[in-house]
Amino acid sequence: MTANVRAHEQRGIAHIRQLTDQQAYLAMFAFLEAHYSRTGSEDVGALLGDLSLLPDGSPADPAVKSDWAKAIADARAGRISANTRLA
Repeated sequence: MTANVRAHEQRGIAHIRQLTDQQAYLAMFAFLEAHYSRTGSEDVGALLGDLSLLPDGSPADPAVKSDWAKAIADARAGRISANTRLA
C-alpha cells in the first residue's frame, strides 16, 4: 500500500478516536448485530455466535482469538484496505 493510498484512507476515518482492541471488538460485534437485526442473515447470525464472549471473556469459537489478533496487527501495520475494488 502506498503512502498516498494510506493517507487517503486515514483522512476518511481521522475523526474516529483510537479504541482499545476490546472496544474495537465490541464495536464490530455491535455493528454485525445491527446488520443481523436488519437482514436476518444466517451467515451473520452464525458469525455472531462464534464471536459471542463466554463468561471468562474468551470468544465462543477459540479460533476467533487468533483471527482477531491477526486482523488487529494487519490493520495497525497498514495491510488492510477497505477501499472498493472494481474488477
